[in-house]
Amino acid sequence: MKKQLLQLLFVSTLSLHLIACQTTLLSNPPENYVKSADGVSIHHTKTGVTNNVTLLFIHCWGCNKSYWEPQVENFAKTHQVITLDLAGHGLSGANREEFTIELFANDVIAVVNKLGLTNVILVGHSLGGPTAIEAALKLSNRVLGIIAVDTFETSYQWPDQSEIDSVMIPFRKNFYKTTYPMIKSRFASHTDKSLIYRIAKDIALAPPDIGISSLENLYQWMAKDYHNSRSKLTVPLIHINSLQTMKPLDNSEQVLNVKYVGHYIPQESPKKFNEALDKALQQLNQQK
Repeated sequence: MKKQLLQLLFVSTLSLHLIACQTTLLSNPPENYVKSADGVSIHHTKTGVTNNVTLLFIHCWGCNKSYWEPQVENFAKTHQVITLDLAGHGLSGANREEFTIELFANDVIAVVNKLGLTNVILVGHSLGGPTAIEAALKLSNRVLGIIAVDTFETSYQWPDQSEIDSVMIPFRKNFYKTTYPMIKSRFASHTDKSLIYRIAKDIALAPPDIGISSLENLYQWMAKDYHNSRSKLTVPLIHINSLQTMKPLDNSEQVLNVKYVGHYIPQESPKKFNEALDKALQQLNQQK
């Protein structure tokens, strides 16, 4: 009898353990890879509920898809959510000679095509903003709108094309020592210091060749292609910026300001950013 009770207890415990493991596994979104147009493997994750709208988050320079975790956790309750690592970032491949905005856009397009996505809203932070515009131009009617996060019409002065070479010199001499203080300076002064140090160090430790190429190409795109590509957009563009912002070029566009944050709005204040993003999604829904 005692032996039977022990066996029953063992089976019950094992069953509970298996259920717990299954729950844990199901709660982790499936991760996958797809080849971009030039053959680079692009790491991406799909989670959330299946409905008519997909949110695809595009991270900033030197970051990766994990930077969107507070947004994934929040918006996966109501939307299908896709995150990806652009080439040279996170777990994606890096076998690319140059890291241009056009090629980053191809990374996004590869994920959209593989997953068969329609009715996509592209949410791009910093570098992710230009990437979203170029991807939207190629994806045409599969994109419902773009939400650019602290990329356009901010107080940050993008270098003119004639200035780019000189701006890049310090990065070429010592990428870490140039990048680390630059990233630290982009936060609000009251932001948690451990967050500032973690993100600044994370970005500064990126492979210098990838960091330099992607930053220089971002500067080149802003100087040469921004106005032309933006003028071709046929979908709404909404901005979520820190309080220090400029008037958008197009009066039909809207800027949602988030107070008391720096450039890294989604990380500095996830709650405020999620509220702003929710408002942006409501505005896009009204514009359908």
